[in-house]
Amino acid sequence: MAYALTGLFAAAGGLTLTASTGIGTPIPGPYTLLAVAAIVLGGVSLAGGRGGMIGPIVAVFVLQLVRTDLTFLGVDPNFSTVVQGLIMVAVVMIGAFVTLRRKNA
Repeated sequence: MAYALTGLFAAAGGLTLTASTGIGTPIPGPYTLLAVAAIVLGGVSLAGGRGGMIGPIVAVFVLQLVRTDLTFLGVDPNFSTVVQGLIMVAVVMIGAFVTLRRKNA
């Protein structure tokens, strides 16, 4: 059931992207980085077994808010991708630090 729903939503997202941009190129865009960043920022473990749905949904809104704010400030769009990457690295580092502290305690 999970795979069926994932396929359905992926197809709907692809159709929506094609309808909004007018092009249907199979070359992946920056969506992989955004997806992984939302998962990590949302508190889902990359090793599996821990996480929920609300965290990544809130993380998507936070990442989009960062991108929108940087756009309104007139910052180069490539730099906003760098900022999102830095946010993802910082969250992974903090998560690893917390995990190490739990194991040592």
